[in-house]
Amino acid sequence: MVAADRQRRAEAGRERTRKLPSREDATPMMAQYLEAKYAYPDYLLFFRMGDFYELFFEDAERAAEILDIALTKRGQHQGRDVPMAGVPVHAVDSYLARLIRAGEKVAICEQVEDPAEAKKRGAKALVRREVVRLVTPGTVSEEALLQPKRANYLGALADAGGEWALAWCDMSTGQWHALATGPQDVAHDIARLELGELLVHPRIADKLDLARITARLPAVDSSREDLFASQAAERALRAFFGVASLSVYGEFSRAELAALGAIFRYLEETQRSALAHLRPPVRERRDAHLAIDQATRRSLELTRTTAGERRGSLLATIDRSLTGPGGRLLAARLAAPSRDKETIDRRLDAVAFFVADDLLRARLRGELRKVPDCERALARLALGRGGPRDLAAIRDALQRAAAIHEVLATARGSHAGLPRLIEDALTALPRAGALAKRLAAALVPDPPSLAREGGFIAAGYHPPLDEWRSLKNESRRLVAGLEARLREETGIASLKIRYNQVLGYHVDVPARSADKLMRPPWNERFIHRQTLASSVRFTTTELAELAQKIQEADGRCLELEQQIFGELVAAVIAEREALAAIAAAIAECDVATALAERAAEGGWVRPRITEDVRFILEQARHPVVEAALARRGEGPFVPNDCRLDEDERIWLVTGPNMAGKSTFLRQCAIIAIL
Repeated sequence: MVAADRQRRAEAGRERTRKLPSREDATPMMAQYLEAKYAYPDYLLFFRMGDFYELFFEDAERAAEILDIALTKRGQHQGRDVPMAGVPVHAVDSYLARLIRAGEKVAICEQVEDPAEAKKRGAKALVRREVVRLVTPGTVSEEALLQPKRANYLGALADAGGEWALAWCDMSTGQWHALATGPQDVAHDIARLELGELLVHPRIADKLDLARITARLPAVDSSREDLFASQAAERALRAFFGVASLSVYGEFSRAELAALGAIFRYLEETQRSALAHLRPPVRERRDAHLAIDQATRRSLELTRTTAGERRGSLLATIDRSLTGPGGRLLAARLAAPSRDKETIDRRLDAVAFFVADDLLRARLRGELRKVPDCERALARLALGRGGPRDLAAIRDALQRAAAIHEVLATARGSHAGLPRLIEDALTALPRAGALAKRLAAALVPDPPSLAREGGFIAAGYHPPLDEWRSLKNESRRLVAGLEARLREETGIASLKIRYNQVLGYHVDVPARSADKLMRPPWNERFIHRQTLASSVRFTTTELAELAQKIQEADGRCLELEQQIFGELVAAVIAEREALAAIAAAIAECDVATALAERAAEGGWVRPRITEDVRFILEQARHPVVEAALARRGEGPFVPNDCRLDEDERIWLVTGPNMAGKSTFLRQCAIIAIL
């Protein structure tokens, strides 16, 4: 179904490209729009006009259909009405989310100069506009466009010298990986990742049944051979990370470099901003993870049911995580279970430690519950899309990290040490202490989302800002005093001084009292501005002077706050490695305590891991079926045993239909994975 929808969207995009209107006889504004549209024909173009993003022609019709917004028209082009639809700038994220879910790609064309500057070139001069970002399913970073516990991967499948490789990157966290693959493995590797978008080298596309392999992916592009140049990729990545050789991160093959390079170039192309949050790529070994083929993964419903839903999957059944990073780590581990005994035992040690101490687990989970998603907040700030609320998320995460460190340090003293995994997390948590103090001093408790709203820097942090705020507040106090004095002098008790975006500060009186102010001597003092049905509006010289002072103070306050915001963002980005380590430590603690919580709920026991051929289960239960039975009140799951060893390597399971054969087989596989 997804593949069919994707094919339909691709055909619709090509149709829109074919139907692009001619630029002949276009008005200056429409010529500017068409110039941008011709550059990005297969994207829906969001064209900034004041407080709205407008869409025209076929884009408007498509957006109106998906978003259920009004389709209107704006003049004519070559004798035909121009379809138009628009969305408000302040709510654009919610509309982008719906378009991305529908599989569309969006080009954001912004006004890049102030209208006042444009007028200096002439009364009819157009405001300059540029496409500043391309929004695609695999490159989104806004909170409204993402699921908190689900990674959003952009993948690239490359071919270099006959070798294949798959790379994937989560733009919202900066993590990226590479893995050597091949014709026999690629379908299983893609199924593991639940990619948001996949770039495929055309040579590979010709050799694969791409439609089948990528049937569940929202977006696939096999037309961009220009992205997959391994030597250029290596040079670009070395320059980006400032290293002489990428071997410091792993011995990447040419195919892996080509795949990583395709992602990097695509991100540069779509984001048009710094990518400072990107971490060095991790080269994965195929033998590090349990091999699960595409059909088995689908049958076991590890992270999604066969219908594509999270609810009812194994992940949904066991997930008790409380943070975004923890939820994403749990999903990644379930999708790619480790085969390394030492790694498995370390993880089980951490879970067992928290199972054994209910009080410690409850205290730690109480702190984890308050941790914001600092990984994604950092990414938005690095990409230039963050705001004061993202700074507050970093601040709060650092404060909670300190609290978690205190809980674990106390536990280390009362226990015979900590499990190695938790000890490693304890080491990472106290980092970036100076940044935590700076953000705590700088920000108000609950700042706004956007820096342009102002009011997010705490009093006392920046004395010049405090002075301008005092001047602004004093001017507003004088406005209130002027209102009281004008009421007394005019005898109009209902006189008010109001403010709106059009007139600014003005005197507002009921219509029945307005005649008095329009006659001598008052008309020399009160200047008429506007007449409404129920009131009349005036200004005075004194009020205009006060309004000017307030406007100047407002402007200076906002200018200073935005300057401080930029400094704080730079300080956060400078600590990106420490913040990534803290997020990873929080995720480890979250996953360990979440699995301990689930084990305590279900009475689950720790398995003993061996490296021989034995597979022994006693009183085993299928966790998903057991949970479903409990929800429906249909009684307990009947436990069963399984014993495979040197003497009995194969069981032949027989029985009538609906007797539980498949449930038993899936149960054994799921327990092996867990």
